Amino acid sequence: MNHLSTLADYSNVLSEIFLDLPPPPKSPLPESYLYSPVSDDTAATAFSEQMAWLILVLLCKIDGKSRHYKEVSLSYLFLANNLRHVVAKVRTSNLHYVLGDDWVLSHEAKVKRLMANYERVAWDKVLSSLPSNPTAEARVVFGNFNVEFEKAYRRENTFIVPEQEFREEVKASLVKKITPIYREVYETHRVAVGSLREMREYVTFTPKDVENYMLNLFFVGRASSATGGNNSFFVRKK
Repeated sequence: MNHLSTLADYSNVLSEIFLDLPPPPKSPLPESYLYSPVSDDTAATAFSEQMAWLILVLLCKIDGKSRHYKEVSLSYLFLANNLRHVVAKVRTSNLHYVLGDDWVLSHEAKVKRLMANYERVAWDKVLSSLPSNPTAEARVVFGNFNVEFEKAYRRENTFIVPEQEFREEVKASLVKKITPIYREVYETHRVAVGSLREMREYVTFTPKDVENYMLNLFFVGRASSATGGNNSFFVRKK
């Protein structure tokens, strides 16, 4: 992306060169991947299409790499992280001018869909274990939640998200989705039982415990952060 950003700095000159080149081959992927701004300037449009095609090739390579992961949730996290990085590079460089606002907005929406897919695949069983009726039988409710939460946490906590801003966004989103629902169930049963000692017989996590566990996800320890190299950016297993 750094090289493409540099090319975009010379868009005026390169537009004239790309005008004489054939258009990129037709892609089997949706046209939204290839969107470039509509313009009356034929040279500028040709250059935009070529740049959009080069970024598409990069995204296809990223997609191919994601398929090597056995865990579907890790694949979604990897894709979201990398597409987010690509969009950030476009937004903060002359590529934004070359590709246009619609390209940026379209791909930001794709990042959100990838994140929604990650949360669904990784954490839906945790959410599903919490009944819509918070007064359901306590031992069953908390027993199911304990099993599903521990299973999901152990699996997802084997992943590393090196980029701090993205890591914090993912964790904050998960806390927002899971903790309030669990807190409602927890408080409903606490009031009904009236004794925290009795609840401890079947409750493993307080709402604060759940929040703290979520906030500790994807931690990059010293050994991981010291690794460096190209892998230091990628979402990966510990």
